[in-house]
Amino acid sequence: MHGLRPGVSIESHGNRWSFAEVSELSNDLGDFVHGYLVKFRDSFEEIIRPEEGQFDETTISDRVEAKSELFLHIKSGLIAYHPTGSEISINTFQSRFCKVFEEAYENLFISTEIQAIEERFEIFEKIRELQVIEKISFKLHPSNPNNTPIWKDADDDIKSMGASSYVEEYSVEPGVVKGLNRERILEDEQIRGKFVIAEDGYGEGKVTGTRDGERKVISTRSNPTTTTVLVRESAEETLDSLKDTLRKLFDRFKPDER
Repeated sequence: MHGLRPGVSIESHGNRWSFAEVSELSNDLGDFVHGYLVKFRDSFEEIIRPEEGQFDETTISDRVEAKSELFLHIKSGLIAYHPTGSEISINTFQSRFCKVFEEAYENLFISTEIQAIEERFEIFEKIRELQVIEKISFKLHPSNPNNTPIWKDADDDIKSMGASSYVEEYSVEPGVVKGLNRERILEDEQIRGKFVIAEDGYGEGKVTGTRDGERKVISTRSNPTTTTVLVRESAEETLDSLKDTLRKLFDRFKPDER
């Protein structure tokens, strides 16, 4: 709540950004923070003064340009938010949210990052479409705190080292026709586990290769989980309409009970 407190803003490209109408609410999925990330600026508007029959300008302070509604699940850190077209895109939301949050702590001893949770196993279908695979790379960080069987071993390795991040890369020399071993990439449990860690929001997995003679870069960040929600009268009703999607995501992070 301190990171989302009112009265804190940043400036970027002539606009200011802040959080607004932040509150706490709960349902059977747990405790949430609800609020808005707001883009605003001072605006000069043309007006008419009817008694004088003249045009004039007036300044409207802190005019809202766009706002994105958000729900943050406190225990897991999962955040559901609504991009607003070109005004607040997915990438813009992720960047500005983190910067405002860090500003609330005066950028001291805090680093904030939002990673998209991907549609699971989508990247493996895209890998199969590549004729040549030139490079795969991972930049991961440990889960928080649960993990799932498919990537438990890789996650435990990162945690046992006490590492806050993990970087790995496989590549071939330029001009190598055969490329990396596709079957190994698709079937090796450790490699698959690292891709799924990234798909589940704990980093990024990236593949570079060629398809039909064109160079392609495939990333686990390219297919975020989305859902359609009807506009509701209250935050509680909107959150309730998100429950099925959120529950499916939470089911992906149940701890290994072996």
